[in-house]
Amino acid sequence: MDNDIFSYLARLEIMVFFVGYPIIYAIIYFLASEFCKKSKAIISLLKELLPFGYAVSTSLFLGFIIKKIYIGYELGVPVNKLDHPFLILFGLLALLLWLRPVRKFAVLSLIHSLVFFYFIPRDIFLNFSSEGNDIVKNDMNILTTSLLLNATCLLIVLLIHFLIRYVIGVRQPLTKR
Repeated sequence: MDNDIFSYLARLEIMVFFVGYPIIYAIIYFLASEFCKKSKAIISLLKELLPFGYAVSTSLFLGFIIKKIYIGYELGVPVNKLDHPFLILFGLLALLLWLRPVRKFAVLSLIHSLVFFYFIPRDIFLNFSSEGNDIVKNDMNILTTSLLLNATCLLIVLLIHFLIRYVIGVRQPLTKR
C-alpha cells in the first residue's frame, strides 16, 4: 500500500461502509444470547436481519463507487485510477448476501467485514507514537461513523420488515422457534 495521502483517504472511504459491522454483529449476538428465552424479542429478529443490514450497507457502498466514477465526465475518476481496487472488489462481494443461500450463513458477513476491521488495530499498532496520533484519531472517527451507518442500515431493514408484516397483515410471532 502506498504512503500517499490520497490512497489513505480512499482506504478510509472504503472502511466507512464495513468497519463498524463486526461490533454491531457482536452486540446483537451477545444480546440475543441474553434474551434467548424470550422468543418474541426484537433482538432475536435483529440477529436474523443482520445479513440484510450488511447487504444494504454494501449497496450504499456500490452507489458511492458509482457516484465516484460517474460524478461528471470531467470530474469523475476513471475505473483504472481507483485506489485499492482489490479492496473495492472484495467489498462488493458482500452484495452476494442478497442471495438466500449466502444469507443463511450470517458468519460470512462477519468474516467479510473483519478483513476491513483489520486496518483499525494495524493502524493503532503502527502509529502508537505521537506522530501517528492523527491517523488513530481518523480511524476512530471512521469507526464511529461506520457504527452509525451499519446501525442505521439495520434499523431501516427492521422498519421495512415491520412495514411488510403490517401491509401483509401477518399476526404470527416475530421469530421462528
